Amino acid sequence: DLYELSDKWMIKDLSKRCKEFIGKSFTLENIGKIAKRAEEIGSEELCDAAAGFLVRSMKGIEEKDLKEVPHSILARMIFKLKKN
Repeated sequence: DLYELSDKWMIKDLSKRCKEFIGKSFTLENIGKIAKRAEEIGSEELCDAAAGFLVRSMKGIEEKDLKEVPHSILARMIFKLKKN
């Protein structure tokens, strides 16, 4: 919520810090919720970061970890995999 408000009010330094914190907070347990929220607020950067996390975590991912991840984020993940 703090990220969303800082982005809306154009407080760039706070917005940047929030994105960095969120990006470092991804786990397989919370990726679905964070990715869903990133999509809801329209944060392209966080959606891309979530997809990147999923790509880096491929070896440890189980089906249950992906249940809450929006399809658009999974599509980004697939495109990132194709680039590699």
